[in-house]
Amino acid sequence: MTMLTNSTFCIVIPTYNEVDNLKRLCRLLNELYPNAVLIISDDDSGDGTEALLNTLKAEGINIDYIKHPHKDGIGPALKAGILKALEYNTEFIVQMDADFSHSPFEIQNFISNKESGDVIVGSKYMTGSVLHNWPFYRYFISRMGNLYIQFFLRLPVSDATSGFKLYKTAALKKIDLKNIKSKGFIFQTEIIYKLMKSGAALTEIPISFSEREFGRSKMKSWIFLEALWRVLIHFHNSGN
Repeated sequence: MTMLTNSTFCIVIPTYNEVDNLKRLCRLLNELYPNAVLIISDDDSGDGTEALLNTLKAEGINIDYIKHPHKDGIGPALKAGILKALEYNTEFIVQMDADFSHSPFEIQNFISNKESGDVIVGSKYMTGSVLHNWPFYRYFISRMGNLYIQFFLRLPVSDATSGFKLYKTAALKKIDLKNIKSKGFIFQTEIIYKLMKSGAALTEIPISFSEREFGRSKMKSWIFLEALWRVLIHFHNSGN
């Protein structure tokens, strides 16, 4: 398979019980971007993730593994992964999901557009975006939630909860990542809100988004309620 870029960068992947997807994902990312460091931030999986990653590392795949001592949610997993990626001091960091809802091939689109902003958000709602096998009820909830977020926070992106992004390292260093408290998917919004407040330029590109083929969704009702509460109360009262 042809290498798409020779850039050295980090790819942060939060995970929880995604061992089958991770096996395919890590091998494909290594083929496409052999200079990338894969930061796997594991939310205390019990499915053999650690053993798998040790096997992949023995194959020569550049993996840095973080395992949380107890399940704490995607927010803390992402925060730990991004903080670890900052230690590598690369120009930029890519964030994506482990379940193939985000295409590894599209990382090149983020890299090609990296000069257009400090944060490049992959949007499911722009003209040119493509959705595969996503149930209408999940699309509706996500779209309404993002319109709600845009209205209250005035974020200049249509998909404030996207988990597919490119961050410039210099922009991330201007905010206090350790002070981000969100545990659920609203972490995605809190980090770009803090980046915007710090002066970072946000832009977005269309992506293809696919419903997972294997494993189970991690979305719970409390995660949605946390999003409503944090947008209304916490974000407006917090600084950088």
